[in-house]
Amino acid sequence: MASASFLSDVDGSSIRFEGPVFDGRAIATCEVMCQEFEVEIGRQGVEMVRQALDGVLQHPSGYYRSQIRQDRSEGHVVINDSDVVYGPWLEGVGSRNYPITKFEGYHTFQKTYPKIAKKAEVICLALLRGKYLREMN
Repeated sequence: MASASFLSDVDGSSIRFEGPVFDGRAIATCEVMCQEFEVEIGRQGVEMVRQALDGVLQHPSGYYRSQIRQDRSEGHVVINDSDVVYGPWLEGVGSRNYPITKFEGYHTFQKTYPKIAKKAEVICLALLRGKYLREMN
């Protein structure tokens, strides 16, 4: 294990610092940890969107629900509906929503996002405590 040493200017005594923070392992661990945080938040977010759809879809075939997934976009995890053609209509942001039809959409993604964001801290803390704190010590 690499270590860093520091010679005190005050009394000339030597202080030796060791561990992940001082030998560079902590930085690598933090990068992996942040990626895992995003993937796990995305995974649970996909499930939350699917559960919300289960509560609003009138005659579900299962196809739209199956297209909800997480992807990487510009280096970040994004939850989407795989560009299903009628997805914007279901969400209520399509050109065929009001005033063309009376259907205003379910706003499933819009309503679920704050719930995912609120749960993100809990997800991250669980991963941090369960796995990464050991690696950092």
